[in-house]
Amino acid sequence: MKNKYFYLVLVFAAVYRLLFFSGHVFSDDSYYVELARLIFTDQYSNYVGYPINILRYIPNLFTGSLFYLFGESEFVSVLLPFVLSLISIFITWKIAGILFDETTALTAAIIHSLFPVDVIFATIYFLDPLYSTVVYASVFLLLDYNRAGSKYKIIFAGLLLYVAFNIKSMAIIPISAIGLIGWYLLVSRKKEGKFIIAAILVLGVSLFIESWVYYLLKDNLFYRQFLTNANYAMVSYDFFPANIVDYQSKTFLMQVLEQWGNNFRFLFVRRLYLFFPLLALVITMVRYKKENNRLLYNYFIIIVIALIFFSTSAINYQPVSLKFSWYPVAIFLPAFLIIAQVIAKFSSNVKLAVLSLYLAGSIYVCTSYQEYFDVANKYLYKEYISGLDGNIYTDHHCAYGTKLFVQNIENVKVITAETEYKSDDYIIFSKKKTDELNKQGFEYPDAEYYEKFSFVKEIGEFRIYTVK
Repeated sequence: MKNKYFYLVLVFAAVYRLLFFSGHVFSDDSYYVELARLIFTDQYSNYVGYPINILRYIPNLFTGSLFYLFGESEFVSVLLPFVLSLISIFITWKIAGILFDETTALTAAIIHSLFPVDVIFATIYFLDPLYSTVVYASVFLLLDYNRAGSKYKIIFAGLLLYVAFNIKSMAIIPISAIGLIGWYLLVSRKKEGKFIIAAILVLGVSLFIESWVYYLLKDNLFYRQFLTNANYAMVSYDFFPANIVDYQSKTFLMQVLEQWGNNFRFLFVRRLYLFFPLLALVITMVRYKKENNRLLYNYFIIIVIALIFFSTSAINYQPVSLKFSWYPVAIFLPAFLIIAQVIAKFSSNVKLAVLSLYLAGSIYVCTSYQEYFDVANKYLYKEYISGLDGNIYTDHHCAYGTKLFVQNIENVKVITAETEYKSDDYIIFSKKKTDELNKQGFEYPDAEYYEKFSFVKEIGEFRIYTVK
């Protein structure tokens, strides 16, 4: 392959991601930062937040180790997603090189390097893009083994699937697609099927061992499922559309049909993805019968069906909502490969024009993402709280993120019914966070509670008060 061209793409990708550096956005990243902070202490089990996050030992361990080595900071907190984002581009390039040719591989790498979802989440500590990278690292190992490799690649591929599942249980979607492809190849008496099924078995054995470890530690063989159910119960107001109050007057069938339609729209008719999934679907429909090797198209179709219709419960049918733009990350890599096949065949001038238009669209969408996360105001908030000397009281979610930016994390405290304030203490209120936490069963005071304090300033969603 033309390695020098690819490494230029990789350097560009790194710089491009830094140009759109978002950092800590006081969302789910606050929970992950807190767990990384606690991973080497005896306070890990005292974490308050989404129950399932406790099980994500692997990313917590990595980021916790980085904190231990380099100290806690915003930049260190996003090193893991940043590095894995660049690795994911390398994986795309390698997989495309195995499946196609050098030109298609380089085109796929360029497409991936500019894709807005990957660019933005390279500098936000969300776990969704991380599991996708690990899944496709496993796919690369299986493809590479098929060419020439040791049996240890199969074992490592299976262990990577377990790591992906540990990072995010949504990894079950691409893992299931890989398993179905493996079963099909096995039934078709093709040797590749044995490799894939062997990797799936390694995953199964890993989960089996994990269950017995939890049985010994927690006296619960199904501890993962126990916390998963607790997590779903906490976020049912947002995660399962059928449970939203507005839908309760409708029949269950109508709720499900409406959600399928919403998921189709969230997946395909969305400028945030620059319509890549839709374009890949059209290409798949046009080229499917013309291709001898249809595994990539079959894999893409399985992912599409799973994302739209996937149930997050084995007991009741509860379709997941794809309204958050990072949920469908599993579909992006096959979409890159499908689209790269077509673009690679264009003439040089047409290819340059298409990629230039794509760059313009990427810049626009990345800017929109930063507006959505209110990056500018959050930068001002971080700068402001870094200069505060007194105690800071807020809800536990805001507290987790705020600790990254103060001189002494012991000064950041959680508001309780017994809190006694002193002169020059600061109180931070986010209505957005408070409303969500109270839906989850917490009891934080509403806006009226803060009227007794002296208002200092408002920065984005955060209102800052002090005690006089």
